[in-house]
Amino acid sequence: MIEHAPKTFYEELEAGRIVGTKCTDCGEHTFPPLTACSACRSRNLEFTEMSGRGTLHYYSSTMMPSKRFADEGKMAYGMVELEEGPYFFTKIEGVDFANAGEIREGNEELPIDVVGKPEEVAGKTILVFERV
Repeated sequence: MIEHAPKTFYEELEAGRIVGTKCTDCGEHTFPPLTACSACRSRNLEFTEMSGRGTLHYYSSTMMPSKRFADEGKMAYGMVELEEGPYFFTKIEGVDFANAGEIREGNEELPIDVVGKPEEVAGKTILVFERV
């Protein structure tokens, strides 16, 4: 049984590792880690290191970031399908997002391969994906 999933997730990110959970009953991965399987709701989970590889399906940008990220300025964010199966919505680097035209053209090139990396953003280590 998994306890303290968010705490463990962020501690592992700070150590440079990307972890999720894997259900020992159905084999599905959940990311970010939860205390119950997102597929079968079993609580028989174990932490597992994720590959960090994925596919970017779409992205956009922020005109006004949330208060926490206000000092970061405009950034791209998007939906990544992880190699292990789950989808994750987060900051994306290496894509053009200066204006609506660049975003539209960039999305026409998708899907593309991306790789995740822990990165400190606004004083917190988060998982950011970058175009390969």
